[in-house]
Amino acid sequence: MVTPCGSTAGCSRPSKRPAGTGGAATSTTPRSSSNSAETATRSKSPPSPDADEASRGVVGTGAVGSRHLGVLRLFRYEIRRWRNGSIPDLAEATGEPRRLTTDPEVTRRLLDQVALAPRPVWGRDDLKAGEMWNSNSLAAWLVATTGLEADALQPPHGGRAPGWGAGLVVARRTCMRSSSRAPVTGD
Repeated sequence: MVTPCGSTAGCSRPSKRPAGTGGAATSTTPRSSSNSAETATRSKSPPSPDADEASRGVVGTGAVGSRHLGVLRLFRYEIRRWRNGSIPDLAEATGEPRRLTTDPEVTRRLLDQVALAPRPVWGRDDLKAGEMWNSNSLAAWLVATTGLEADALQPPHGGRAPGWGAGLVVARRTCMRSSSRAPVTGD
């Protein structure tokens, strides 16, 4: 199991303001400001690809396929977090949703982690984790760094999760690096 982030042995600095207390964390495009992320989290309207990043709930971006191509918007992915968010391809999911926790504090910790997620080149193994980085990697990293039992999760019958292992490997590295630092305390 990976040490939870945001705990005393955490692997990230907790934000001064909670980033979001509800909604969905969806990976679908690293520029972020706490104000724009917070505004996007409070937004009730669905994201629009024509609007600015904050209105779409974007808290991070990264290159797709090649770091060099990532300068073009066409070759960038977005990491989004917004209240009442939706997952456009949810109907394509295999199996039923799984509840990982009912604890609001754990949920808040996971949402806080979204903006801190690694942003390697999508579809490549730039982090030398053994698999290419993709949405499964991001989901595994979020679950693991939040302190949930990510190692025990398995895809539903007939499903696959390529990239999940990469997220777990990177989460372990992230937490090992930060566990050597003193815990961050509030102001």
